[in-house]
Amino acid sequence: MKILVTGGSGFIGMNMVRFFLEKNNVTKVLATYCNKQPKFEHHKLDWVQADLTDPNSHEGLYEGINTVIMCAAITSGAKNIINNPSIFVENNLLINHSTIKYSALSNVKKVIFSC
Repeated sequence: MKILVTGGSGFIGMNMVRFFLEKNNVTKVLATYCNKQPKFEHHKLDWVQADLTDPNSHEGLYEGINTVIMCAAITSGAKNIINNPSIFVENNLLINHSTIKYSALSNVKKVIFSC
């Protein structure tokens, strides 16, 4: 089984990556990161740099994937959330919409949204 963890460099995403790497039925884990590639390595893990707010970055990402774990999100401190909440809503809607759309187009069997 081949799994994609979007937002694999975040707190929840990294824990998902580590969890699935230990499963015998998982042959490959792809994990996305936006800016700085994590230093964590494993023989079943491939890191993919992607700005998931850009719909074009989703093309081809889901080919051959059986399960997508959605952990990617734009986050920030409380001050930014209070002063400019629309940037989080818009960008996270873009990420979620494109992830679901391209998962469906690529015939991904399972899409799991972590919240």
